[in-house]
Amino acid sequence: MIRLFNKYILPLSLVSIFYQQFIVFEFISPVKLYMVFILLAVFFISMKASVITVYKLSTYELLWFLFLVSNLFSFFHSENLNTSLSLFVGSILLMFMYFVYRVIFSYAFSIENILIKFYFWFVILSLLFYFSGLYCFFILDMRPEGVGYESRALYGVMFEDSRPRLRGIADSPNNFGLFIIIGYALVLFNNSIVKNKILISLIILSIILSMSITTIIAMLIVTILFYARQPRFLISIVSIFLIFSSLFTVFYYLADVTYIVSIIEERLRHVSSGSGRWELWGKTIEFISERPLTGYGLNQSRELFVDYRGYHSAHNAILGVWLESGVFVLFIYLIFWFFLFRSTAILYFRNMQGSFLFPLSLAMFFFTMSNVTIFTEIFTFFLVIASHYIYFSRNSIQIRNCQ
Repeated sequence: MIRLFNKYILPLSLVSIFYQQFIVFEFISPVKLYMVFILLAVFFISMKASVITVYKLSTYELLWFLFLVSNLFSFFHSENLNTSLSLFVGSILLMFMYFVYRVIFSYAFSIENILIKFYFWFVILSLLFYFSGLYCFFILDMRPEGVGYESRALYGVMFEDSRPRLRGIADSPNNFGLFIIIGYALVLFNNSIVKNKILISLIILSIILSMSITTIIAMLIVTILFYARQPRFLISIVSIFLIFSSLFTVFYYLADVTYIVSIIEERLRHVSSGSGRWELWGKTIEFISERPLTGYGLNQSRELFVDYRGYHSAHNAILGVWLESGVFVLFIYLIFWFFLFRSTAILYFRNMQGSFLFPLSLAMFFFTMSNVTIFTEIFTFFLVIASHYIYFSRNSIQIRNCQ
């Protein structure tokens, strides 16, 4: 059983979730590879239920499920049930995903090394996809086709106001950022840091090419908390600054200077305006003030903002949850984060295996404050990783205490 999980099921689970651009077919919403894998895995696990062990849920995990279930009830007072249905089904699928991946990870050997190998290939393929997109666009004169995101995407490139942003094999630059920040924290805190310098350099390059301010700030959060425990903290921070300065210099002199400068100026304008988020959040607060207790219903942000600059969400998880599901569900959501921070902080301050989870949790929380990322397979994947390390770290403490 253990050999089966490690040799076949674990690699399949990672491939299915990492390659986001592959759409199996269209149903209520696009059916991705990981969704099909989950349905097959649920069937397999149910057949082997008598020999599969599931370890106890932590407090923050129980709160996460309570949040998802409570959030589902807002479906019933939604004005547009068709809009709510996709997130209703998606939320149920995420709960099954959490269960499936949690079981798979519990049988994995050397999960950290396996994840790092997968992240190496994820970054390599993403960069290849990105440069392939640039080549097809600028050299072969190919243009994006499709609807939605795909109308602005070509292979690993997402064009935004003519800026070629890296999305790699993910379906958007934001989702790429969510994926890559998990890998960055994992690799940075790994004991074999010397071996991972090339991978870290490739990750930093890919983050720069994604042109995501959110991802860059999240990366800085993880980096600062990593070096905060080092004896030469100041020297390390200066070194990071020099690395970024050197990369900027290379791009400045090797590329079209005017083009690069225009991109930087545009991104800075986005930062100063919060990419339009300041106005959006103000509008969201206005909506909340009208229904602070119950909210407007599951996924109703798409209806509320349909005529407001084309937004589909509040771009802030706290405001989004309050807007759609009301103050009670928001309270559960905030308590969930409190217990997650507490569980991961123990590993960080005791310098235990999984110490990368506290900086990563802060980075993921920052992501949720600028994009509603909590209902994605990537955020669920992060919670599964957290569960795995927290459980086995606690067990190691109990074993040492008994000796």
